[in-house]
Amino acid sequence: WSDGSRRDGVSVIKYEVSPESVTFTWPDSATLSTFAAADRQVDTPSRRTYRKGTDAIELERPFTPVLGVTYERVENFVRETVSGTLRSNRVTLFFNKVTTTAANAANLSYTGTAQVAGGKPGSATGALTSPAATLSVTASDKKIAGTIQIFESVGGVATLRASLPISATLAASDTFSGTIDDTANGFKGSFGGALAGPNREEVVLIFNVAHTDGREYIGSYIGD
Repeated sequence: WSDGSRRDGVSVIKYEVSPESVTFTWPDSATLSTFAAADRQVDTPSRRTYRKGTDAIELERPFTPVLGVTYERVENFVRETVSGTLRSNRVTLFFNKVTTTAANAANLSYTGTAQVAGGKPGSATGALTSPAATLSVTASDKKIAGTIQIFESVGGVATLRASLPISATLAASDTFSGTIDDTANGFKGSFGGALAGPNREEVVLIFNVAHTDGREYIGSYIGD
């Protein structure tokens, strides 16, 4: 299984300090694990991970205006009598909204690395990566713009699969959305995002694109 899709609904992340526990709810019917201090594997200022059996959860940048949560599950899977392993990821971005009422008087620039998943259902897909990308906001017209690239590893070589132009005008709420048209590589789709943090310190973005040959990519981006 190698496709990607967006799921509408509400996600909830609950973190308790003592005793330490992490609980994540995603908008589907799956029963997800609760993680404790004994399950914690990585603890850095920008990343915290927990693992219990075949389930794991990653909290990305857990102490800033934006929190990225990825829940990974590995399950036994049979496709057309062939046994295999199904690896799924449930991803949600949580963020604090902009609270300043002051107009943005200076150009803004955000840099981050997109997290990407997808491929073509029923077909093998190499590892997908995305290099660091910059999104810029022009104060004079409130336009945000940048490009997110997607590479697939083919025979150990990073091969460009998509180059997604992001261009939109910020709404009064500092949110934005638009369509994607990667004419060079044949992908079309949409994106939505928002500036985040009390004084617009960060930006969050989600996107999804599809190709007429059946390939689909979905991703998220956090920039500061």
